[in-house]
Amino acid sequence: MKILAVVLLISMTSLAIAQTPIESAITKHLDKREGFQVSAVLKGHVNGYDSELTIVQWTLLGPSYWKNFISVFSGQKSELDTEVIRGLVDRIELIDGYIVLSLKTMGPDDPRCCPSVIKEKRFHMVGSELSELP
Repeated sequence: MKILAVVLLISMTSLAIAQTPIESAITKHLDKREGFQVSAVLKGHVNGYDSELTIVQWTLLGPSYWKNFISVFSGQKSELDTEVIRGLVDRIELIDGYIVLSLKTMGPDDPRCCPSVIKEKRFHMVGSELSELP
């Protein structure tokens, strides 16, 4: 009976560890001691790409650092492209076929903790790659 309980516990643990295709793709960008947190997931059509995409805004969490990213996935959940986003992401939206990010970035007199300059970045697709609009 104890052996059955151990096998059942191991099986349940394996199910909890199973990752979605998106989580598996994000995990490839991490080093051993890093984790991640997904902040937003959008689905829709992006200018420059023919079919619906899944856009994921996520944060890499290191032992004493973090970085924001956006990743774009095709309908089959395969990763097309991932871009580092410099700044604190306040909002991500799909507007008229563009991925629009509202960010806070560092101003000339800002302390490291507290970016204050609000900036907007727009992205579209060029083939299977994200491209930032000027």
